[in-house]
Amino acid sequence: DSFINQLKIQSHLLEVIIHQVESLYVENENKEIISNKNHFEKIQLVKKMIDEDLSKNHSISELAKAVGTNEQYLKKHFKQYYGKTVMNYITEMKMEHAKKLILIGNHRISDVARLTGYKHPTHFTTAFKKYFGIIPNSLRYTFLIAHEGVQAIPEILSSITLF
Repeated sequence: DSFINQLKIQSHLLEVIIHQVESLYVENENKEIISNKNHFEKIQLVKKMIDEDLSKNHSISELAKAVGTNEQYLKKHFKQYYGKTVMNYITEMKMEHAKKLILIGNHRISDVARLTGYKHPTHFTTAFKKYFGIIPNSLRYTFLIAHEGVQAIPEILSSITLF
């Protein structure tokens, strides 16, 4: 009877220890174990700040201060957790957002530049071309031509008479 009680106590202690360890560790998006959950939450907060306002030009210094850490820590751990630097992540998010805005077709390129934090459309165009290998207007025209072509197919088919 005392042996069974000892086993119960040991299993409860193991549960408590496991719970404590789980509260200290967390997995990132790549299923890698992160040793300090509090630090990971700071990095997640930085990512959220970036994602929430792509029209803002965040600096690493400003982001680090906002979450209560230093620049070196932020740069090191952001790359560790997300596999890319803070600035690469910001650029990627801005360019993907810009691409969506361009393909929707409701905005001029200068508006897209402003909505992604660029003061000058020429700087935006240069960054867009560097990222995608094509200028924004070319993307828009390519999409429009492809879209118009798909819409024109039924008209073309209806005009063809079969013998």
